[in-house]
Amino acid sequence: MIRYGDDLAIVHKDETIVHQCQELVSTWRSELGLELKPSKTRITHTLSVLDGTPGFEFLGFAIRHYPIGKTQSAKDTRGRLLGYKTRSVPSPGAIQPHVQQLRLIIKRHRHARQEALIRLLNPVIVGWARYYARVGSARIFQSLDNRLYGRLRAGAVSRHPNKGKRWLARRYWTITSGHGWLFQPPQGEVQLYRHGQTPIQRHVKVHGARTP
Repeated sequence: MIRYGDDLAIVHKDETIVHQCQELVSTWRSELGLELKPSKTRITHTLSVLDGTPGFEFLGFAIRHYPIGKTQSAKDTRGRLLGYKTRSVPSPGAIQPHVQQLRLIIKRHRHARQEALIRLLNPVIVGWARYYARVGSARIFQSLDNRLYGRLRAGAVSRHPNKGKRWLARRYWTITSGHGWLFQPPQGEVQLYRHGQTPIQRHVKVHGARTP
């Protein structure tokens, strides 16, 4: 069982045990005057389809198993192939609010100086990217950077409707070797932090014998 604040996840290979735990949790919460919200309570399998899409979302992560071949299959404690691989990525329910927050910042400060806009965006991007840097987020980071570029480019066009693409590129972006286009004033030092700049550092499971 995993619990964080009001979020609760019960994980077990036996569905009967999961239902029993659900009843225990419901009883315990009822004694506190609380109840499980049906719209947020779901019993599902992480590999097979029982009710909708396999897997579940927890603390902003989408967690599920994917069938996979022998060469990349996960193994149990005895080294036997399981036939699947666990994958954790940022959940759609976490991505969309982040995109909306970035969009709102750009919209509210569309007339601000470029340096000021960058300083508002950077903490939001850095914090979100670091939170999800322990799972398979590389493709999602790239997708978010592409969407952010499109939003910033649309803002630049809105501010200078009579200017061409090359003028806008020289005015708001700096082209560097190895890093591509950076949202940065030509003569300025501050630059927009990209999600993809955050390295993916996979979580390493601590062996049970090492922590009593």
